[in-house]
Amino acid sequence: MKLGNLTIENFMSIVKVEVNLSDKGLVLVQGENNDSDAFESNGAGKSTMFSEAPTWAIYGETIRGQKGDKVVNRNMGKNTRVSLEIIDDNGDVYTIIRHRKHSKHKNNVHLFKGEENITGKSDKDTDQMIVDLLEMDYLTFTNSVMFGQGVTKMFASSTDKEQKAILEKMLQIDVFRHCQDLAKSKLSEVQEKYDKVSVEQTTARTLKENKESTLEELQTSEAELESKCNEAIDKYKTRLETLLKQLLNYESELESGSLDAELADINRLIEKAEETIAGYSSIRDEYTEAQSSERILVREVNGLLSEIRECRADLEDIKKGKNVPKTCSACGQDLPSDDTSHLEKHLQDAIEKHEKTKKETEDKLEKAKAVTESFKVKLGGLPKSEANLRALKDAQYEINDDIKKLKSNIVDTKKAIKDVESEIAKQEELKKSTFTASIESAIKAINQYKLNIADLQKELGVLLKDKEQYEFWVEGYGNSGIKSVLLDSVVPFLDTRANDYLTVLADSSIEVKFHTQQLVKTTGKYKDKFYVEVINHNGDDDYKSNSGGEKRRIDIAINMSLQDLALSRSNKRIDFIAYDEVFESLDELGSHKAIELLEQKAKEVGTIIVITHNDYLKQLFSQSVEVIKSNGRTEVKYVE
Repeated sequence: MKLGNLTIENFMSIVKVEVNLSDKGLVLVQGENNDSDAFESNGAGKSTMFSEAPTWAIYGETIRGQKGDKVVNRNMGKNTRVSLEIIDDNGDVYTIIRHRKHSKHKNNVHLFKGEENITGKSDKDTDQMIVDLLEMDYLTFTNSVMFGQGVTKMFASSTDKEQKAILEKMLQIDVFRHCQDLAKSKLSEVQEKYDKVSVEQTTARTLKENKESTLEELQTSEAELESKCNEAIDKYKTRLETLLKQLLNYESELESGSLDAELADINRLIEKAEETIAGYSSIRDEYTEAQSSERILVREVNGLLSEIRECRADLEDIKKGKNVPKTCSACGQDLPSDDTSHLEKHLQDAIEKHEKTKKETEDKLEKAKAVTESFKVKLGGLPKSEANLRALKDAQYEINDDIKKLKSNIVDTKKAIKDVESEIAKQEELKKSTFTASIESAIKAINQYKLNIADLQKELGVLLKDKEQYEFWVEGYGNSGIKSVLLDSVVPFLDTRANDYLTVLADSSIEVKFHTQQLVKTTGKYKDKFYVEVINHNGDDDYKSNSGGEKRRIDIAINMSLQDLALSRSNKRIDFIAYDEVFESLDELGSHKAIELLEQKAKEVGTIIVITHNDYLKQLFSQSVEVIKSNGRTEVKYVE
């Protein structure tokens, strides 16, 4: 599979350029920035053209991780478009066209097969179609096709998780994750059904145990029925005997007539007491009338006393010359202003007259009081008679209540006797009953539960086998299963290839070993961990402690071995490799060794692009490409 024509418009620093990437051999890419003397070759667009643009066209992300509007040319500000041809092994030409802030195509990505538009329903669908076409995702691509200085994290310095992710993609074993998800889904279904059947079996066992308990109770009840019934009948008969005696006592007391005779005597006494009280009625009326007459005389006496006091007060005033009227109130004659004797005489006569009348009225009052007192004496026996009547009526109520209670007790007792007789009859009937039908029904139900439990147990056995099988595959498709085996299997390949490359790059002074397990010093046991061991015969074995040039040689060897692994395991290999400023720390000897390796690679890969500032390395290329930027425009010039 080859990368063909690449067309770039308004992408990052490039306004417009077109270049063909197929079958170019080993090519050095140099740059010339005529727009700025300060940058020299930098800023011409070398990395943008041969590294960033192809990666973005395929995955929508540059090797430096730039996405979205960051890839749009700053000066133009819109209409970003990158088109890349992919030519498969059958000669079919696929074209990927990705846009950003495009006036017509917005942010869409399109995919063509020849002239046919095979773009998916959505950009997400189209992106997946592209990954499926290349059979290589972004992670694998940037670790086997595109290598960038300071961009792609070097494998040796990556974490265990990152290293495993890279290898899984290169080995194309990420499919096992889908297999594991499927196995988990199946396991969940089986587990759910297993749990359901287990519940059904538990329920059936509980029902069987309940029915067995019922059967035992039935059998026990049948054996003990007659004795229990007789025991109950004896208790009811004892109760019946007691009730009959109570009824007899109640009826005898009621029929004796003692309460009726006592009630008749009380009624006669009440009648006599009422007659006695009635005899006081006329006396009470006379007493009331005498009280009324007495009150009238008291008012008359009080009125005369008031008249006398007024006349005496007037007489005193006149004698003192106060309030002397001009006319006599008694005879109507005019009074001389200096003689009040006439008026005084009239007032004195009035006083004497009122006193006389008062004396006569007081005599009448005394007589009225005597009459009232005589009637009061006559009524002295009334309260006692009324109290006697009330006591007699209370006694009458109590006797009537006793008679009523007796009658009620007789009714209640008769009902209780009837209920007890009914219970005795039920117990007599119960003694004749049998539990045979119920026992046979219980036995039949128990046998059916046993069959159900056996069937459910068989079903559980089948489900258990399925469960164990899916559990096996869940683990098998997991990190400790097939993945671990495959990772172990590629270690010798990586060891061999990486050290072959190091032999050329470092004259066998440095070796690397790939490991899938690491010894835990505290426990003395091994744990799953992928890491790269560096053995430097002339320096430090720790990767981080090696010099920049040594680390660069190690990184190149490892990445080339990973590339070999990806190419050997991929169903579709991409006939293109780009090294973007990867060889910068190599000295003259290292540069010669790197060229030797690249020339070997060029025999297998149609196009190898090398972008570098290493002057030693530049001298060793037989052909090169110049990326020239002038007046904001970029052009490509091949130099043989």
